[in-house]
Amino acid sequence: MIKTRKDLYQNFSNILSGNFDVDSSRYLKNRNAIKSYIIETHDYELKSRNDRVADFSDRINLLSSDYKVSELEDETILRINDGEFEMFADISDERFMIIHSAEKTTLTDPFINKISNLDNFDNIWIPGILFSEFLHFGDFFGINLKFQNMLNKDIQNFSDSNSDLDLSTKNEVAKEIYKILSKSEVNNMLGITKLSLKTVEDHGETDNDEDRDFIIDDIYYNGKITAKGNQFSYHIDSVINILDLYKSTLENFEEVSISLLDGLLEGSAFKINFSKEVNIKNFINIVFNGGKPFRLFGTNMDVGNSHQRIYAVDMHNGNIGNSITFDVTNEYVLFNLNSESCGNTVLRLLANINHYVDALATLEVGDRIYDKKLFGN
Repeated sequence: MIKTRKDLYQNFSNILSGNFDVDSSRYLKNRNAIKSYIIETHDYELKSRNDRVADFSDRINLLSSDYKVSELEDETILRINDGEFEMFADISDERFMIIHSAEKTTLTDPFINKISNLDNFDNIWIPGILFSEFLHFGDFFGINLKFQNMLNKDIQNFSDSNSDLDLSTKNEVAKEIYKILSKSEVNNMLGITKLSLKTVEDHGETDNDEDRDFIIDDIYYNGKITAKGNQFSYHIDSVINILDLYKSTLENFEEVSISLLDGLLEGSAFKINFSKEVNIKNFINIVFNGGKPFRLFGTNMDVGNSHQRIYAVDMHNGNIGNSITFDVTNEYVLFNLNSESCGNTVLRLLANINHYVDALATLEVGDRIYDKKLFGN
């Protein structure tokens, strides 16, 4: 019976061990990987732990009366089940929730999609500039590249399954293929959907490579992290490292939001630069229609000289009633966050631009440029 965080981690460790054949050093087929989903819960009103738990339980019950939320002895862990699947939500962070499960993806992914659509809830969004930082958390093991040019698609008939590019590759071959494609004419289509990292026990712990503990984490751009291997603690370390980096990035963005101090406006502008000119009309139609994946809804006015101004609301938290002004040209998007805005707006916009508009799009915040590429390309 799982009652504490220690029990939970031990349970997942046992599942990983059962999924791995020690004799052949292979991961057994048809076994469910451990999955961790990082969800942002940006709600200014709910400050106490008890309020957040009560609110979350009410929201889950509204999705379906079959969903049940219960508390463990460890007050930072909630159990979620509906009789068919079981998940565990780590609510130790005031702003982010980490939901763990060993159930089938066909059960967990739809549930997470429902959760992330709730008011003030959202996935975390990882653009290419952050994926490059994750290489510090483990050894590169593989990559999935996926891109669909939504500017050339009918948004009414959009389907994420109709990709213009979809490529998965592993090990050193993956690194070389990525480097070659980075210098090709399709370099602006290399949207990173998944980055795989391998963490292995230090050589000093054992002389036999086959006996060393390891984990392979598949990190998806929407905050899903799956684990295969035999050491769950390595997976948790990776999840926490990713969350810490993400949190610090969001906090840096929100610190430069526009505010009034001593009668003067202070803050920095955000600028997303395209590597190639885009069709402004099509860009506005796909980004500011209120739907997934951008979740921005706005109205635009023609400023002139291929320049449109959009007054938009983030459907994630509504900007607490305040709109964000976006200036869009065929070369860049320029905007400010107000003091009530969520930094997730920036990363969601950039991450999805990387997958549906321009994988080489970069970000400027004030005088700082975020343009680091994978493997330095």
